[in-house]
Amino acid sequence: MNSNSKILMIIGNGFSKSYLDHKGIEINSSKPLTGFESKKCEVNIFLDKIPDLKNIIDKYNNEDHFKLIEEFLSDYNNDDRLICFMKRFITLAYSKFQLEIEKESKIEKWEFSKWILNNKKNISDIYSLNYDLIVENILDSLGIRYCRPFTSEMLPNVKYDCYIYKPHGSIDFDLPSSAIKISEESIWSSIIFNNQANINGQNLKIVERESYLKPRVQQDVVLPSSENDQMKISWVKKMYKMLFSRMNNFEKIIIFGFGYRYEDRNEFNLILDKIHRCKKVKFYHIGYKSKNENLEKRINYLGFNYIFIPTKENTWDEILNIL
Repeated sequence: MNSNSKILMIIGNGFSKSYLDHKGIEINSSKPLTGFESKKCEVNIFLDKIPDLKNIIDKYNNEDHFKLIEEFLSDYNNDDRLICFMKRFITLAYSKFQLEIEKESKIEKWEFSKWILNNKKNISDIYSLNYDLIVENILDSLGIRYCRPFTSEMLPNVKYDCYIYKPHGSIDFDLPSSAIKISEESIWSSIIFNNQANINGQNLKIVERESYLKPRVQQDVVLPSSENDQMKISWVKKMYKMLFSRMNNFEKIIIFGFGYRYEDRNEFNLILDKIHRCKKVKFYHIGYKSKNENLEKRINYLGFNYIFIPTKENTWDEILNIL
């Protein structure tokens, strides 16, 4: 790859799990409804504020929390109130998760962080479906200037090293402060519809770290669902439009911890369809044990190379040498 070639990183929950496993942090990023299976991530303090939601969650029995949330959305798809409450809870649960993992270890010492540093001139775009801020913290620790488009980070006439697209939202997204005036206690029972953040042309606000455990006015997260309703949300549409305009810049696409789950598949296919068929693009898929055959078939069908790298069978030195 020449020095001017650009890399797109696509990361999912497996990216967070890999970081936690490598550091020996016993917190399960896939289990938000039960406090990530950690006594350190107590989430009942949030559910106690939303008793109607707590009573409903207790009735479900599914080890896959993302599937459970999708079941919830199917059962209550016409109940904007409960859906808003679930988004509020998920935002705060992952905020608690974020604050706890930040206590555990220096993020820049992870081997993959070192690879990012060595390739920072080529990594121009990151597409993340994670609510947490692990990848943002990595870039911060390495001095890489990034921006999440259509948030208050996006400043005019500023050149950024990397753009991070988070179409499923982030724990630190909220409405601009000037949009709605409401007391913190009133927020718990409030309902803001449709995740429409761009009121009067304003971008999403980035919430300060000291406010992570306070309820957001607007829950700017997208819950796991195969319906892909987020494509109707203004800030999500703008993020995708910007990413799509840059797709032909990439010669290497690194997929890390993205399982091509049914609920995310349509979105990912939109990205694939924007790559010019004549372009020689290599896909490197870092996963735990076995490759996703559906993902491999889709990439090969479009005429691109797919290389799977299992973390279970390779040391980090071996993985990074392949990349």
